[in-house]
Amino acid sequence: MNSKAYIIIFLSVALFFGWEAEAITLDESFLYIPSPDTIAEDTIPPDSVGPYEPSYTPTYQPDYRFGDPFSNRTSSSPLLLSDPSSIDLQVEYDSGINYTVYERIGDVNFRPMTSMSFEEYDKYNDQQIVNDYFKERSAGL
Repeated sequence: MNSKAYIIIFLSVALFFGWEAEAITLDESFLYIPSPDTIAEDTIPPDSVGPYEPSYTPTYQPDYRFGDPFSNRTSSSPLLLSDPSSIDLQVEYDSGINYTVYERIGDVNFRPMTSMSFEEYDKYNDQQIVNDYFKERSAGL
């Protein structure tokens, strides 16, 4: 072998041992152990939940909506059941510039009828148009 090969091997071995020595001193220099009097005590509170008690009846009670869907809104979560499709929502315009809202199953009123002013209905209708627009836009993504 020529002298260049010996020099490269020597530098590689020297660099390797030098690197290892530096790594050991760096690890030890970053090792910091605080004294026991400066460590905070564990502040996790004890568990406040009691043991599981099985039940044969459901414990979840869904909220029932009273009144019209415009004034008493319920959650729009897909996990909660919405009104069935058999409930028909009808909005009629009165001559007194009011809107009357009926919720019927067939010809039977399911909930009491309610009335709202033109401004209230217009505000609700505008909000529904905006909601439908953004649902359509997000469905296209």
